[in-house]
Amino acid sequence: MKEKLTNVLARTLTFIRNPNAAPEDRVAYTIMVEGFTEALRIIEDPYTAPEDKAAYTRLVATMTEAVRRTLPRPSADAAESSAAAPKWVNRSTAMKGLVWASRGLGAQPEDPKDRKIIQAVMQEACEALKTVQDPDASPEERVEAKKKLAQRTEALRNHRFADLMREVKRYRPETGCVKTIENRTRRVGWPEGTVWGLSDPLCAPAVAEGARQERSQWRAVLVCVQRDPFSTCVHYIPAD
Repeated sequence: MKEKLTNVLARTLTFIRNPNAAPEDRVAYTIMVEGFTEALRIIEDPYTAPEDKAAYTRLVATMTEAVRRTLPRPSADAAESSAAAPKWVNRSTAMKGLVWASRGLGAQPEDPKDRKIIQAVMQEACEALKTVQDPDASPEERVEAKKKLAQRTEALRNHRFADLMREVKRYRPETGCVKTIENRTRRVGWPEGTVWGLSDPLCAPAVAEGARQERSQWRAVLVCVQRDPFSTCVHYIPAD
């Protein structure tokens, strides 16, 4: 894995430094490098639990392969990146998924139960990203993988997320609370990233107020966030 990662990072940095590369592609690959850096920091930290090291190593391995498939051929000019990528790569979906997954690579909640769930979410998304670009995947598999990616990359547009945010804003949360919820949702997706944001201390006053509203459909979620690992609260999200 180290050899593959070293090769992919070297090619990525070469691409980023190429002045002929499309600006949006350079930004995307820069975010990817930052994501790998964060994940590797966790893996190499002597205080990281062995099971966490293993989980993040699997994530990095999956992402390495996904990134490799989006890069232009080594002999191609970066300005021709779209043409240089293999024909079976859906570049728009791949790049959007690449940016999203890179931002979530180092997601590390404090509670071990929460970390395990977030790691599983990220692994599933990275596998979907790889499938979207897999020349041997069937059209049906690619469509399903694309749907999974869209659920994550477009999480802030999810109507249930919007409903919950309207509820939270009724209780006048701190600006930092709203930003934290949005950032974690953007980073990990709906609903896991959202309940992770709700569990932040900045959101405690608003969550407490919402938990007292007995007629609110979101009450069970907010009560759960107050007392339990946030990942267990996903089950209390009301159905459409």
